[in-house]
Amino acid sequence: MIITVLFYHPKDIKNVIDIHNLLNSINGKLIIIPRNENPEVIEYCYKSGIETYLNFDKFLEVYRDRKFLILETYGNKFIQEVNVNENSIIVLGAEDYGFPKELLNKIPDYEVVKIPMGIQGGSYNVVTCLVILIYEILRQKYSKD
Repeated sequence: MIITVLFYHPKDIKNVIDIHNLLNSINGKLIIIPRNENPEVIEYCYKSGIETYLNFDKFLEVYRDRKFLILETYGNKFIQEVNVNENSIIVLGAEDYGFPKELLNKIPDYEVVKIPMGIQGGSYNVVTCLVILIYEILRQKYSKD
């Protein structure tokens, strides 16, 4: 199974590098929609060969037929309540403002999921969230085998 992750408007280059390295270690795929004002991220994507799109609409032209799993604090399901398959794309929102709700109506097939938290409204670092989600995906995969 290839895990595909879209990172929407990353702010911190270190998070991009960490997520890229994590996904490379498991043969995953990273896609970035960078912020215009973040040339460091854009340059890293170019040098590393990371697939990038100028905006969400351009990205959807290519990936509209996929199922989207949007990891957000406003999720209505916990990660262990959904099944991820090879057609799924995991969406990570910007570190400071997440994934905009107004973009949801552009996506034909999606679920907004969250990680169980001890504190209502709390959140983890974006890299930590992805590690937790990858663990859950692999747990589900290997518990079926």
